[in-house]
Amino acid sequence: MLGNKVTASIDIVDDSHADIDITVKGIVNVNINCKSEEYVLSGSKVTLPGIGNADDCIGKDLKENGVDLKSITYDSGKNSIEISVHKIINIVITLTHKSDQLLVEFDRSLISTTSELTGPYGP
Repeated sequence: MLGNKVTASIDIVDDSHADIDITVKGIVNVNINCKSEEYVLSGSKVTLPGIGNADDCIGKDLKENGVDLKSITYDSGKNSIEISVHKIINIVITLTHKSDQLLVEFDRSLISTTSELTGPYGP
């Protein structure tokens, strides 16, 4: 998103939980920080069972930030995660895993709605 700084990380805790941290600052502001959020991976589709629960962190944070989660997709061939959300416009963030560690980070001022990973796991 032009004019916004996006910082995102997904740290896989175990086979069914992940720490999710997404921050957008600029024209649009978003702050999602959920520890040990439950997820389900089925093929390439990732679902977050707590998304519809206002008492669950991800459900609460998405609602408070006015963000609609469209999809989360895992590409095993590229070892990447694509997160598609909507807040005023559609936003697609692609996180690429480039290490033996389970942490994926993204930190870049976006010029377009799809970007590659930078930082310790990127170029």
